[in-house]
Parts: sequence; structure tokens; C-alpha cells
Amino acid sequence: MKNNQHKIEELKKRLYNYIQTEAENIKKRKSLKDKIVAFLCLPYIYIGSMFLITFIAVYLCMGVIVFEKGNILYPVLWLSGFSVLIFNVAYVLVVSLYSLIVTPKTIREKKILDIPPTAIIYPVKNEATGLFERINYTLENNNLENATLCFLSDSNKESLLYENEVINKLRNKFGNDKIYYWHRKKPTEKKQGNISGWLRSHYKEYKYFLVCDADSMVPKNMLLKLIRKAEHPANQQIAIFQSRLHIAHAKTPFAKYQAISARLAQKLYMRTNQAVLGRAVSFGHGNLIRSNIFVKVKVPAGILSHDIWDTVALDKMGYKVAFCYDVITYEEVPANYLEMRTRDKRWSKGTLQTWPLLFTSNISVPTRFYCAYGLYMYLSQPIFFCWIALSFLASSISVGKLLSFQRFALLGATFVDLELTSMLFGVLAIVFFHKLLLCRSLEEVKDVIKEIAFSTLICLNSVYYTTQDIITMPIRSIKVWKPMSKDPFAHLSLFKTTLSLWPSTIIGLLALFFGVKYSMQWAIAASPFILSFILVIPLTYITAKVSK
Repeated sequence: MKNNQHKIEELKKRLYNYIQTEAENIKKRKSLKDKIVAFLCLPYIYIGSMFLITFIAVYLCMGVIVFEKGNILYPVLWLSGFSVLIFNVAYVLVVSLYSLIVTPKTIREKKILDIPPTAIIYPVKNEATGLFERINYTLENNNLENATLCFLSDSNKESLLYENEVINKLRNKFGNDKIYYWHRKKPTEKKQGNISGWLRSHYKEYKYFLVCDADSMVPKNMLLKLIRKAEHPANQQIAIFQSRLHIAHAKTPFAKYQAISARLAQKLYMRTNQAVLGRAVSFGHGNLIRSNIFVKVKVPAGILSHDIWDTVALDKMGYKVAFCYDVITYEEVPANYLEMRTRDKRWSKGTLQTWPLLFTSNISVPTRFYCAYGLYMYLSQPIFFCWIALSFLASSISVGKLLSFQRFALLGATFVDLELTSMLFGVLAIVFFHKLLLCRSLEEVKDVIKEIAFSTLICLNSVYYTTQDIITMPIRSIKVWKPMSKDPFAHLSLFKTTLSLWPSTIIGLLALFFGVKYSMQWAIAASPFILSFILVIPLTYITAKVSK
């Protein structure tokens, strides 16, 4: 009897071991589909497919353009502009298609008993409202053992009284040991100088530090999640753990539309790029950083946007940035289009300063691509603006039609006219409606439509204003860094709106007049831009009003 029972137990063990072994083999065994996806997710294939689609689009377009003898210049110039602009269409198309086949992996976490010394830093300069409320929210929800709030001030004397009130209230609530105040009497190198100056003195005290902007708020247990990720053995080559940013205090229609746009962009672009390329780019805030690694990062003097420089420097040292979609931090966005214009003016100059990074040796293909794409997005704006103007001249009856397309038969019967109108609307359809792939409910479809309307009716003006910023950049300097207004209830007057946006309105009215008179086809094709330019003043004013 005992022998039989022993045999049964032995058989159970063998069966269990067999099942475990087969389960492991199944995990290791890749299906044909997995192999194909793995091949497609190679960085060269992913990025190369964007260039391939761009080449095919340009080749097809070139095949239907009529190159007449004595009239080569305009078609060549138009096609050159088309070649640059169509790459972004290829980019959004490839990312959208890849989002359907890749499965984003969550950055792994380790259960920990003790919290390593961690600083929550708030670099601040001349803030006037809301500091206590935001920092208090962060600390109440992330009041971990060994976590210290470090208030890093670059403010002038006028703002110090307010900051001292904030610090005293925080210390009364959380204790003196929890709140550290650092003030630089002679601030240099803006935010990155503030952080690096503090870090050089304190990096040995803190294993990690969480970077917050003055408008940042960290929800419950999000700091703990980031620390758990950083402590996992599999994540030791990750130097920056970048959280997903949610928009808080969106009180105006403009801010609400931006919130939708930010959510869609992170869900599609950041998440897919992380899944395929295995790394991301730092946002400059809302991230947990390894102190002993980041203290070695050196950023050149005069840099406005340090995040991409940080990403490249870490890549060169063998580390990377990871996008953590499952970790959320809150931030605020400009309450109106004028405030966004002020912010984008700084961002454009800061991004264009990164051109030397393209030639940095010993960095990965994905990081080099992130650098190049950031530059492309700004430099393509003046090309886009000039291309639209060139398209008018090329199709205007006042100078003779300098650009025409062949007609060809489709399925032997239907004739398709590949004119400028159909091409432009085809491009806009891909750029706008690719986001519908993210929708899983009717409510999400409504959000996407709202974001499309917002992008079309207001933000197309940025094609002109970014062009203006880039052209005037050599004669314009940003000597004083003016922080974004943190008041979600800020009032915007109609007079200030008109004074700031009249140039694009005049351009829109002139484009409508000359388009209808000399090239109706161009006017139809350019109608999204014309409409956006003409309506920008009333729409900016209306969308800046606080919603009830």
C-alpha cells in the first residue's frame, strides 16, 4: 500500500515537473507572428519604414506632376517642400499602425521594505500663487519615510516673502526635517543650473530625486511606484523614469482641448515609441532620477531646454530614459493661446539649440532619431508656410499656372484628378483622423473630434507664428525667463488678443481675397489655414474664458 502511494506521489511530481517544463518552453517558443513583430520592431525597420513611405509618396507625386520644358523650377520647389512635409504624415501613419501590433510592456517593480533616501524637488522662480496647495497635495499623498521636500528657489527679493510663507506653512504641517529650502542669490543657467547646483552639494544624501515643476502635483503612491521601478534589478540601466503627465486645473476650453491632445499624444506616440524603441526622451519634470548618475551630466551654458541634452548625455554614458505609462503626475497647461505662444517661443529656441546633438558619437539610433525629429517638427513649420504660399503662386492665373498634375484612369473607367486639393485633404485626413485608432468608445470619438476641431481652428496659426519666431531668432534674445502663468482663472482681454494676433488675421483675409480672385482651387485646399487665421482672434478670446 505504501509502495503504491509512494509511486503515486512520484508520478505527481514528475507530472508537475513536466507541466512546468512545458510551460517554460511555451514561453520561450516564439510563434511566427511574434517573430514578425520582433523583426518589425527593430529600430532600423521602424524608422526606415517612415522613410520608405515618404519615398513612395514622393515618387508617386513626382509621377503625376507635369514637368514642362522651361518650367522646371516651380515643380521642383513644390515637390521639395512636399518631400519634407510628407515625412510627418509617414511618421504618424507608421506609429498608428504599430500601435495596433505592439504590446507596451509595463516597467517592472520590486517590492521594497525600506524607502531609500529620496528628494522631491520643486525648482521655483518668481511664482505668485498656488505653491502651497500644489506642494501640499504632493506631500500629503507621498509622505514616505526618507522622502524630503527640497524647495529650490531662484526668485527675486519681491517673491521671497511669499515663498517664506509657503515654507513656514509646510514646516508647520509636515515638520522642519521634511522641508529643505535652498535659495540661490545669483541664479545662473536657469532651471538646469538650479538643479545641478543643488545636486552637486546633495547627491550623496539622496539615492533618487523626483523633479517637479512649480505647477506639478503627484498623486497618491506615485512616488513609491517610481522608486519600486528604480529598485528592480532589471531596470538598473534606466537613469530617468518618466511619468505620464495628466492635465490638472483645466478651467478654460483652451486648456481642456490641450488636455485631450496631451492624453492622446502620450497614449499613441510616447507609449508606442517606448514599446518599439525601448527608450524614451525626458520631459524635464515629472520624473524620478538616479542622483549618482545624473550628477555626471553636463549641459552647455545658455541652453533653454535641457531635457533632450540630458537624454543624450545619459545615452552616451550607457543609460536611458523609460516612459512609465502606468505612473501619473499632474501638471498645468497654458489657459489660452497667447500663453501657449509665449511658451512655444522658448521651446522653439531651446529645441533648435539641440542641433549639435545630431553629431554626437556613441549614442543609440532611437535617441538620435528623437533629436532629429524634435528639430524637424520646428524647422518644418517655415517650410510648410512657404510651401502654402508657393502653391498659390504655382496655381494662380495671375502669373499663369506653373504647377499642374496629370489625370489618370482608375479601373479603366473612372478618371481621378490628382490636383492640389485632393492631395492636401488626403494629407490632412491622415494627420487628423489617425487618432481615431485610439478610440474604444463613443465618448473617446467625441474627444478626438473636439481635439481635431481645436487643432484646426486655433493651432494652425502656429504655422505662421513659429515661422516668425524662427526667422527673427537671430535678432531676438530671451534674456529673462518668464515662467508660464499658473493662474487657471487668468483673464484675457479682447484688446490684448487683438494686439497679439492681428498679423495672422490680416494674412488670412488677404489669402481669402487673392485665393478667390486668382486661384479658387488653392483657396479650397488652403481653407483650413485661411479659416484658422481669420477666426483666431474671436476663438482665442472665447476659448480663454473660464468654463462654468
